[in-house]
Amino acid sequence: MAAEAETMIRDYSWDTFTNHELVSQPRNLTDYGANTPVIGDDVYPDSMTLAWNCMENKLVQMLSEYLVRKRNEALQSRYHLLLRLLFQIESETDSRDPFPAPGDILTDPRIEALIWDTPYDKRLGDSLCKSKLLEYLPSIIDEWRPAKIQEVLEILRTGRPSATVSDLHLATSVFACSSCTVKALHYPQMFYHRCCHQRSLTSSRSDHCLDVYVPFWFTKRPLGHWMSSTLVYNDSGSQDIKKVIEACNLDPETTTVDDLHLANPLIECLSCKTHGRRHFMRWPYLPIQHMGHSFQVNSFDTEMTQILAREIPSHDRKAICCAHCHETFGLKTFELHAGVLGIDCDTLTTDLLHIRKHLYWNSRAIVPGSSRPFVYVKA
Repeated sequence: MAAEAETMIRDYSWDTFTNHELVSQPRNLTDYGANTPVIGDDVYPDSMTLAWNCMENKLVQMLSEYLVRKRNEALQSRYHLLLRLLFQIESETDSRDPFPAPGDILTDPRIEALIWDTPYDKRLGDSLCKSKLLEYLPSIIDEWRPAKIQEVLEILRTGRPSATVSDLHLATSVFACSSCTVKALHYPQMFYHRCCHQRSLTSSRSDHCLDVYVPFWFTKRPLGHWMSSTLVYNDSGSQDIKKVIEACNLDPETTTVDDLHLANPLIECLSCKTHGRRHFMRWPYLPIQHMGHSFQVNSFDTEMTQILAREIPSHDRKAICCAHCHETFGLKTFELHAGVLGIDCDTLTTDLLHIRKHLYWNSRAIVPGSSRPFVYVKA
């Protein structure tokens, strides 16, 4: 213990000790202990022994708290660095492929060892941490993704017992969150839904380690493990979407979310019509805000021009992704990016296959779509 204390004292600020109330006292030096050396007529207390004899257990407690604080500062700095790099890496991946939650990655034994087993006084730089993440992520994803997709599939089978993995992509495969007001999640949106990113309440070492980065827990980005416990199959939402698909002359058994985005039907909620105010939206908003309501689809021939003039374009700057680099864009800013890539923007508005080749809706967006709900009042 004495050797450990000496090490802690050397690492600690000397002024902190000499000015401490247990050391800086008007007492005879001989009171400090029998080990105080005497040379001639003068007494020269050994500073280490003097400090140790005066502070004893309180010294150990104070220094221990200091070391814990310094350790946690180093660990939190590492968690913060890894999270920043992790979000950067994630932003460069295809959002259509489920990506592990931060908690699932940070509790991987190899990542944990990097954070906890590296000496606390050693700085971990961006280059080293990013190289380690890129090295470990493929195997983490290969293990995590199939297991979590299977969990979602089992939830879908509560409403469709014969469903397969390919059915997750259907527009009629609608999920809801039992923990919040979100009633329409399509695959793979649930993998980015905040309520599904939770703290794992186990007694494992990994979860104790995560206590260190609790200060980062409540941020704009969910940082927990991904869990399916709040997901349920939304049969009512599925039936509403089925009606929309049929109104577009498409097959509900084969129409995917991507197909419905390309069809982009205009919907009027008849249940919300009041005093001549008619409520319109594109399909993603139907199960979100108008579930179970009466509605009609693409049946506005005589007034279509006037109605579309009132439509409000989406201002979400991350609504769509480039299929080549996966960078996120708004509908307008993608045209500039497309020009840089040499993509014919005129073709993007007419050739559906060309659209699929170059862009896709961002599954990480709250409501991916080309416009927001709007009200039309006939003049």
